[in-house]
Amino acid sequence: MSDNTLLLVDLSNLVHALFHVSGKEPDPDWTSQRALARVRAVAHGHRHAAIAAEGGRSFRKDLDATYKGHRPEVNEPLQHQMRLTLEALKADGFPCWSAKGFEADDVIATATTQALACDGDVLIISDDKDLLALVGENVTVKRWRDGELRTPDVVMAKLGVRPDQFLDYLCLVGDTSDNVKGATGIGGVKA
Repeated sequence: MSDNTLLLVDLSNLVHALFHVSGKEPDPDWTSQRALARVRAVAHGHRHAAIAAEGGRSFRKDLDATYKGHRPEVNEPLQHQMRLTLEALKADGFPCWSAKGFEADDVIATATTQALACDGDVLIISDDKDLLALVGENVTVKRWRDGELRTPDVVMAKLGVRPDQFLDYLCLVGDTSDNVKGATGIGGVKA
């Protein structure tokens, strides 16, 4: 990665994870404060950084009503924490990107494609496994959880498929986090 690497931060992924561990925190804004501190820390020293967030209800829900059907349609306390974090990041001068009907990973995929078309490098900060399909020579995913860098070799070692095969793999095995069923009788080994 170069000094001109574009840092793309998956804010929705971070805020969602923090919100679900904040239950015993006495401060109702712990999630937004913690998210803000983490984003500022990972962005420190990067000349080019942008924040990606959800753009409301995903168009995928219109295609398949069961998509993420195990999650509540709207979680207002979570959305409030997201709004607080975005307001603070915008005040800091970060570009905050979202698109109506699209998820943060869709925005990240689009920005990555555009950066690669300009011969740029991209560092994505997210625990969203769908983004592993973007990993390549000029694209690395760094996990929020443990800071592990996901390069093509790491994706292959951990999942047994190349990043360019990852979406096909998910289609076969399904994705429980999104409530998407895979092909009947095909698990990880067969896929």
